Amino acid sequence: MYRQTLLWFALLTGLTYPSYTISPPTLVNEKDKNLTIREALNIAMRQQTLSQRIAKVYFALNNNLYEPKFYQERDQAIETFDSQLEKLKNYAPTDKIKQAIKNVRELWLEYKKVASWSINEKGATKLLTQCDHMLRASTHLVASYEEYAQELGELYRNSELSDIIKLIKETGNQRMLTQRIMLFYLAAKQDIDKDACIKKLTATSKEYDLVVAKIANAEINSPKIQVEIKEIQKYWSGLSNYIQFFDKDPAYVNSMLLLSNELTQKADKIAAMYQDLGKKLSISKTLNVIAYQNMLTQRIAKSYVAMTYKYAIPKHKRELVASIDLFEEQINSLQRSAPTEDTKEAIRVVNLMWKNYRKLALDWQDMNDISVGKLLEKSHVIMASCDQVAKAIEDYAQTIPEYKAFYEQNDHEKGAQNNIAQQVYTVGVQRVYSQRIVVYFIMNALGKDSQLSQERLYQCFQKYEEGYELLNNSSINTQAIKQVLHSSQKEWEIIVKASKNNPQEAILTILDHSDTLFSKLDKLNELYEKLMDKLIVQ
Repeated sequence: MYRQTLLWFALLTGLTYPSYTISPPTLVNEKDKNLTIREALNIAMRQQTLSQRIAKVYFALNNNLYEPKFYQERDQAIETFDSQLEKLKNYAPTDKIKQAIKNVRELWLEYKKVASWSINEKGATKLLTQCDHMLRASTHLVASYEEYAQELGELYRNSELSDIIKLIKETGNQRMLTQRIMLFYLAAKQDIDKDACIKKLTATSKEYDLVVAKIANAEINSPKIQVEIKEIQKYWSGLSNYIQFFDKDPAYVNSMLLLSNELTQKADKIAAMYQDLGKKLSISKTLNVIAYQNMLTQRIAKSYVAMTYKYAIPKHKRELVASIDLFEEQINSLQRSAPTEDTKEAIRVVNLMWKNYRKLALDWQDMNDISVGKLLEKSHVIMASCDQVAKAIEDYAQTIPEYKAFYEQNDHEKGAQNNIAQQVYTVGVQRVYSQRIVVYFIMNALGKDSQLSQERLYQCFQKYEEGYELLNNSSINTQAIKQVLHSSQKEWEIIVKASKNNPQEAILTILDHSDTLFSKLDKLNELYEKLMDKLIVQ
């Protein structure tokens, strides 16, 4: 679950969407050569809409040659498509993307010649055919970037974030369809391939209905988003009515163009609201991943200790290597998505500390009491470094009103039993102790560094019980949360009971039940996360 959360955080916090007003063109500079996948994907999606906007404006001009704003819109759209295509040319990491860009460029050269030249029926007829080819080529380019993003692991499939990404893409699809609807209407109105355009108009309108319905029925929608969607439905109802009176007053065309512009602006606004919602949801998940990193440091230590003292060596070798891989994948994701400079600096420190910890954890040539002691102390250093990353992200999160509201109500601090953010944090800490207790139980049972091991073992017992009491007294627990919480506590009680018997004989029992405990705590964490997401959306 956590392998890709941070990559989507990068996508959601870095992705921007174009408003109806087209930005002036910019010259390609050195920065364009360093696009991220999210930026390239965003630009490619803009090209889909622009390709259709250009054709629509051409037909609007053919309908009214004396409207200056249409000339300005056409020229800006062409220049923007040109400059964005140039940017994409500098970010083509795969042969498939390179070929897709080449295909778009070849079609664009001819398309641009027609669109930027004289306005007449011959040009309109030619552009009408070409715009379908341009859309297919632009859509293929988007798909090529998406495929590359999947290879990088930059798709998060199993959370509300995946729903938000899909909905943001649907708003982009909505903008493109708005341009197509007006394009086919204007073409048919001007008797240019009329029968075919009426069929396409009907089909595109039905597709638009489906897109609007999909957005409107999304469970993730906040009340504010629902208000904007109702506005879109109202504008779309007006535009649909005009389409029905195809053979009536030509003055309807100006009203329809205004409505289509309103629909485009509303789609932009909703996309921005989805992006903002995704950013807020990602904050909670990012903090959770930091807690997961702390757990991984302790899981690595647990596996190393178990291997050193000959407990299920093959299993713990696999677990150790997998934990190292996951830690590195997540810390790299954190680095890419860090929301502030303080966060980046804290992550840099983690990376410095991590190198030595990783090297020692993978050195299996001489595993003994001394190497175990070194590894355990380094694990504490890594955890402290991760805590600094968490603090930097928490400081940033407190600047977001919806997150800060978890801590305060009517200018008073909420108690931990009423604070979902505090409870998510506590579950994260419980997962750490599910691994850490095994380390010090084994050390204490085998008489290794007895005094320190015993102190840390008792600390694990004490801290875990304190965490359970906080969660058990929560005023916002759902029935599902209560069931998993009590089930996980039963696993904990088995561990506590086993620890009171012959310690060495209990080691295998505690190793097994710590794995089960972690699985249940992970499920508990998922339930708390979903509750927190629901509260953020509301």
